[in-house]
Amino acid sequence: MTIEKISRFGGLGLGGLLTAIIVVVGIGTNQTRVGGPLDQSQQLLNTLWADILPPPLYLVESFANASIMTI
Repeated sequence: MTIEKISRFGGLGLGGLLTAIIVVVGIGTNQTRVGGPLDQSQQLLNTLWADILPPPLYLVESFANASIMTI
């Protein structure tokens, strides 16, 4: 094998490796971007938590005060 062939194969290998790295980074960036799949699933979980959790204390307190005033 000549130095020319070795350097050509080495260059092709490095180019392929660089291309693979760019593809992997692009896919990872697409997954974590705003509006991406991870962001949408987090929004769904936040909506679920908002539906499950009790109302904030200031709403409960004002409702209790209004109930007491009607008695």
